[in-house]
Amino acid sequence: MKSIDITLIEDKVKEIKNQILCALQKEWDVNIKDCINGREALDYLNSPQAPVDLILLDLKIPFEKFDAAKRENGEKVLRSISRIENNRIIPTIIITAYPDLLDEPVSFGRRYKIYCYIDKSNSEFSEKLYSCVHEIIHGEIKNRNRFCSFGNKVCSRPVRFKGRNSCFLAYSSEGRYAGFMKDLKKELKAEGIDAFDWLDKDRDFDSPSGLVFCPFLCDRIFSRNVFVANITDKNSNVYFEWGFSIAIGRKSYALCQEDSAESLLSLLRNNLHIPYKDTDVKEKFFFDDYLNNLYGRLTDILPALYTPPNPASNVLGIFPNDKTHKSYIANKLSEFIKNLELLCLERENNIITVLNRILSAEKIVLDLLSDKEDAALDNNATLLFLAGFALGCGKKIFLLQQEPIQKSIADVYPILQPYSDINEVESKLKEWESMV
Repeated sequence: MKSIDITLIEDKVKEIKNQILCALQKEWDVNIKDCINGREALDYLNSPQAPVDLILLDLKIPFEKFDAAKRENGEKVLRSISRIENNRIIPTIIITAYPDLLDEPVSFGRRYKIYCYIDKSNSEFSEKLYSCVHEIIHGEIKNRNRFCSFGNKVCSRPVRFKGRNSCFLAYSSEGRYAGFMKDLKKELKAEGIDAFDWLDKDRDFDSPSGLVFCPFLCDRIFSRNVFVANITDKNSNVYFEWGFSIAIGRKSYALCQEDSAESLLSLLRNNLHIPYKDTDVKEKFFFDDYLNNLYGRLTDILPALYTPPNPASNVLGIFPNDKTHKSYIANKLSEFIKNLELLCLERENNIITVLNRILSAEKIVLDLLSDKEDAALDNNATLLFLAGFALGCGKKIFLLQQEPIQKSIADVYPILQPYSDINEVESKLKEWESMV
């Protein structure tokens, strides 16, 4: 049986210690070092030989032996822990009896390397604690099939979490800024960060199951804590991966060369990307922030999406901004599918509104422009961002593209439904809509 060493910082030790042991000792030999105040905890943690796999901290504690228990004392301990010289970050779980703390700003959690919050007054405390510790110790992500469901194809492959100090980089190999991303990857690796891109070989993921369209790529994004994309060249694959990463809660960065940022479709231009002026990878726009906030929870780019609404039994159709779609194809889709709600990219410029509409739908139909259309690059990149987001949220997707299709979108081509006449897909749409 594997042993784990836990430092418990809690002034009411007896009330919580037995709960911790009951939750964890069925799988591990649990060693708990209990500290009833902040000073005792820091004296222990600063010892070079102190064994510690994770920290459980109640924020409302005394700092010195005879102090009153105050929240600011817990914050003081967090600040001190974050400065401890160590060759690795020690995961810290906040245990609290105050449910309002569960709504802490994400910036607070990142600043102090907080892994998660658990309400110790909740009846599910033991179950949630076990789940968090299991992920920390084993590095295993469960419920993989929640995120991959295209039609009747569902992927249930187990995925090994590569750790909080892991990063996936997405970019176009033919883009002008591929060299910039490769330099960034080198710098991240030099800092001890497990930076990985789609060109790298990974023994865990290089034998796709064949059950879904791109399991190895989704697995690579899913298994890592941070996602970094260069979206300057509007590569459709990169935009799809970017949307997927946000939906599954990865700390996501979308980098765009400053001169090109204004050409982004307005829906994705507001607060969704980080512009940069040159190709110096040590610029503070990204690098310092990444290193300082390695243990982020859900990306703070989209704070309104922390608690998705319950999905309703409806279908959302998303189509591009062109005359044919607005005047004909959208109406045809409404004839084919009952209770279809329509969303045109031209009419929606608020990204929060659009993503919340995806979250509230059960199924999503997206229709890409033909590659021959002048507006295809912008529209299709945005549509595939939304497709990736919908997939990451576990939505069932039907992806259309009007012919001619001149270039393969590698990530989604196996499940893309091309058409020259929209009536060709009527039967397939109706069959898909009827699927549970």
